[in-house]
Amino acid sequence: MPSKNLISLANLANLVTSVTKGLEHKEICIDGRNTNYLEAGSGETLLFIHGFGGTNHMWRSWLQQLKTRYRVIAVTIPELEPTLNFSKAHYSFRTYSEWINEFIEKIGVTQCHLLAHSTGACIAAFFASSYPEKTVSITLFSPPDIGQLTKGTTENTFEKARKLDLTNSDQLKKLISDSFFSTPKIPMLLLNQLTKIINSRQKDINFMLSQLSNASSVLLRRLPLINSPTLIIGGKSDIFLSNTETLKYLQHQINGSQLELLENCGHFPFQEQTNISMAIFENFIATTLNNNLAAS
Repeated sequence: MPSKNLISLANLANLVTSVTKGLEHKEICIDGRNTNYLEAGSGETLLFIHGFGGTNHMWRSWLQQLKTRYRVIAVTIPELEPTLNFSKAHYSFRTYSEWINEFIEKIGVTQCHLLAHSTGACIAAFFASSYPEKTVSITLFSPPDIGQLTKGTTENTFEKARKLDLTNSDQLKKLISDSFFSTPKIPMLLLNQLTKIINSRQKDINFMLSQLSNASSVLLRRLPLINSPTLIIGGKSDIFLSNTETLKYLQHQINGSQLELLENCGHFPFQEQTNISMAIFENFIATTLNNNLAAS
């Protein structure tokens, strides 16, 4: 008879499987650190990149819907995940971009379409400017404000975030509220736990935000180098992290990019407006693939 521990593990495994049914869980070692990713399907490769505090699981509904037509891969970037397992490294969009390049090389991907959210969108943009031969297209969900090339402009998102005291539960709740059109209910236990994690890692978080703020000016100057088809999707109700003016400026800087601003939507359009953003993306990728076919 199996032990109670084994039964508990089996129940946990069943729960995970039910959430990511049909998605294969894989693990790979990069620079001496293990990272996990989800993969399914075949065909053109879609690589999903999460933002700060996210994981590969945030994309699971998109993976499920797209796996029948594409090879879908969602990776968890170790130093952007909720565990906040910092290595005291130099944080920049260049180093993250190089990490992504090493990841796809190790799993045998030569070209891919990038779909990325928030901070991950900055990584995807830098990757596209550095590895154009490997980037078929990029879809940027709610990229943050990285500043402007003109003087006297407002602080970028990373600088503004550094000034927040997220160990204060009221400020944390306000940030969450400002990120959604319809703010989800967050259990007090989860909110308290999140506050404790942030409190224990505040210096590390501020260090990372400072590094990414400095890296923003470098990324700004690389945006015109992007020649891959680019889709930008944002929510009109995104108040703090990625406002409408930010997205319009990015569209202006990336030649030929397409901007879609969604009503009744905050910082997470792929979750708050799944059907609409999915339809926009599928039309975009179909057009991209048809244009590539016609050009070949």
